[in-house]
Amino acid sequence: HTLPRSVQLQVWEVNNQLLRRHALPHLRAFTQETATTLHVLDLEVNLAPLSSSSADAASAPRPLPSLPRRSLRAGSPNLQKLLSMVSQSRQLYQSIVSFIRLHYAEKGDP
Repeated sequence: HTLPRSVQLQVWEVNNQLLRRHALPHLRAFTQETATTLHVLDLEVNLAPLSSSSADAASAPRPLPSLPRRSLRAGSPNLQKLLSMVSQSRQLYQSIVSFIRLHYAEKGDP
């Protein structure tokens, strides 16, 4: 049985553990989405140290084709689910951001 959306939001604002249990699968899935992975790889390629040598320049990795971040976010079903969970609640947004920070601090990966 599913609670009405407004009741779910109220419950999640009171019970952080329940919010975490519902949000974490979507957070993990978002990090594994192809578009997210390609975006991160593109960032890593662009941050690679540059060398002035022509031999190094010829073998340097080329940036991957990428979509604007807005398109990536709009096309992510997991991110859309998280946005629907947060709705207009600043408290829920801050809770999910803290889950992301905690996960990154514990695991060292997105």
